[in-house]
Amino acid sequence: MARSESLWLDSDVILDWLANRKPWDAAASEIIERAILGEWALWFSPLTLANVHYIYRKNSGIAEALTAIQTLAKIGNIATMDSGHVMRALASGQADFEDELQIASASALPELTSIITRNLPDYAHGPVPSMTAQDWLEQHPAPQSK
Repeated sequence: MARSESLWLDSDVILDWLANRKPWDAAASEIIERAILGEWALWFSPLTLANVHYIYRKNSGIAEALTAIQTLAKIGNIATMDSGHVMRALASGQADFEDELQIASASALPELTSIITRNLPDYAHGPVPSMTAQDWLEQHPAPQSK
């Protein structure tokens, strides 16, 4: 199956998947599973991977957190984050610098379809549409099996 869409996963969605955080884990898992099957591509930044590692290791340990990051690196794409992204985030005038870094990095990917997050207010002003995992799945139902 050709990948016609690309999704940027925010840290909260990845952590929902890894830590089975209810009630969001089912939608996060489906997005990742369908990406593995080739329905769409996944993207995240180095900052996302660092955030996920930092938070996930607190409850799951360093070894499991590193394994999770290795898995993410295999199933998704890691976007660049450089000084230009930092300067755009600083110039944005928005309060959440971390989210602004994510928006700046995601905005550099013309193929990106949507940012998948539970933190919609902090992404609403960005040029890439944002939605929850559940909303994405409602708009992109799973293909019917034959």
